Amino acid sequence: MGESAILFKNVSRHFGEVKAVDDVTLEIHDGEFFSMLGPSGSGKTTWAKTHAPNAIIVSTDDFYIIDGVYTYDANKIEENHRKAFRLFIDSLAAGKEWIVVDNTNVHAWEYSPYVLAAGAYGYEVELLTLACTAEVSLSRKQLVAEDKLRNIADIFARETERMPRKFKGINKMIQC
Repeated sequence: MGESAILFKNVSRHFGEVKAVDDVTLEIHDGEFFSMLGPSGSGKTTWAKTHAPNAIIVSTDDFYIIDGVYTYDANKIEENHRKAFRLFIDSLAAGKEWIVVDNTNVHAWEYSPYVLAAGAYGYEVELLTLACTAEVSLSRKQLVAEDKLRNIADIFARETERMPRKFKGINKMIQC
């Protein structure tokens, strides 16, 4: 890779008392793909929309927006994830310079298809793991019941520790 297309140095984004992103430094190059990993409320979408305005942002949440209103429907999880992956593949095939996926990918089997497809298209791949406690996530977003979010946060912490070697080398931890 050559020079950075974009350099973020010591970036923070706060909403009142809530720190969505705090003191993050990151270099981004053309032809790069990022997968944002973290439980609901960890700051994935905020980071992507704030710091990647020119990127193609692939978010399953976008498929729950109906007439401008977020309307979660558990029956559409699989369908909306398929739509998001299709948008991702279309963006790769079109050679978009910078692609960010901000889905709540907790397990390696959830994010590995994105990583492998991006690599097959010649993209540099980086995983950005937003490591938050359940309390921080709950203070930011209430789309998931508290007990379910705590369970997801626990699973996410274990899965991050057990991340396959293949992915550890491309993973960057961001504390939130």
